[in-house]
Order: sequence, then structure tokens, then C-alpha cells
Amino acid sequence: GTPLGCAVPGPRTRVTAGANGIPIVSVAGAPRSTAANPQTCLVVGPKSGITSSKDLPGKTLGVQTITRSTHLGTQLWLKRAGVPYNSVKIVQVDGPAQAAQLASGRIDAVETLAPFSTSVLKLGKSIIDPQASIAPEISGIFWAADRDWATKHGVVLTCFQNSLVKATDFHKANAKKAKAILQKQKKLPADAVKSTVLATYISDVRPADLTLWENAMKEVGGFKGDVSVATLTLQH
Repeated sequence: GTPLGCAVPGPRTRVTAGANGIPIVSVAGAPRSTAANPQTCLVVGPKSGITSSKDLPGKTLGVQTITRSTHLGTQLWLKRAGVPYNSVKIVQVDGPAQAAQLASGRIDAVETLAPFSTSVLKLGKSIIDPQASIAPEISGIFWAADRDWATKHGVVLTCFQNSLVKATDFHKANAKKAKAILQKQKKLPADAVKSTVLATYISDVRPADLTLWENAMKEVGGFKGDVSVATLTLQH
């Protein structure tokens, strides 16, 4: 009867919280981005003239939010290519509106992720997986909980992780049903979800991923926090 007090924060939130002494720990994994099944992409419009990072200065890039892990990957990509971040106009575009904004020419390119990427990719071409800038294989979100709560409810969390394993197995074996659930939750058109490639999920906590995100935060934004990754995760 104990409620599961978990949330799904992104790695930037996790690392920043840890640096500020907020006792939140990662307790389970979530979607993983790989070369075979990338979870994010930066799509350029056919008339944008963009083929690489060097073409982005002066262009308008749509993002869901500048604090997302996806955008951190884009920032790292631009920095390593020598493209000044402030040379690109960044505007916020919610996932459901991304395709329309790109089609209308209001934005030249857009950071996107499934299931929104399905519609967006029909209008343009992906030139990079932003999260791949951090590492070829990495998790961009994690299940997390208050450390004190998590320490006292190890049995609950073990059951939760086991349920994630079962859900992942179900999703692998029942793609059609999994997509129907996705459509219902996201309220998306059936044809958009039908062609969506479902994410690759993991249930285990991967501390090394947080280290990769922390290093990216330091390289891009000058993050100065002193974080011990061991304190940000809790294995059961």
C-alpha cells in the first residue's frame, strides 16, 4: 500500500540537484539512445540550406526547451564544431507543433524525439542525433526518488524495476499494442504512431551515464558543481 514516490527527471536536473545537496537518487532506467535506435534527432527543412552545423548561424532552431538533455547534446555539437551558440536563433516549439512549424518555414530546423519525430522526418532530414554528441549509447532520462524514501522502500523499488522489465518484454513482443497505448497517452494521430519506432528501454541504473552528462554540462555551460555520481544512484 506504499505509494511509489518516483519521477522521471532529465540528467541535467539530476546532476544540478546533486550538486545542490538535494537528496534525489536514480532508481531505475528508462529509454536508451543507441546508434541503431536513436531517441533524438535534429531535422532540417528541405529549403533551409542546412547540411551541417556550419550552416546554422543565422537560422532558427526550434526546441522543446533549452533545459532538456536533447538541447545539451546540440550545444555540445555546436561548440565542438566551433559554431557560436548565440549565432543560432533558438525558439521554443512544443512537440505536437513541430511538424507544422517546420512545414510553414517558421523554423529552419528542429530538435525532436519520438513520437513527434515521425511526422517531422516526413518533412526534412535528420543531420545528427543530439544525444550521440554525449555518447554513442546513453540514457537521457531516469526514474528517480527521494533518497530517504528510496532507502526505506527497497522492496517496493525492486518490484518496480521488475515491472519495468516485464513492461519492456511486453513492448518488444507486442509492438502494436504498445503503440496503441502510446497513441492514447500522447493523443497523436494513428498514422503518426503507426510508423514510430519504439524506444529501446533498460531497467537498470547506469551511473556512468550521469558522469557523461555531467562532463557535457561542464564543457558546454561551465558547470562548476562537485558531484559524486555514487550519491546520485541507488541500486537494488
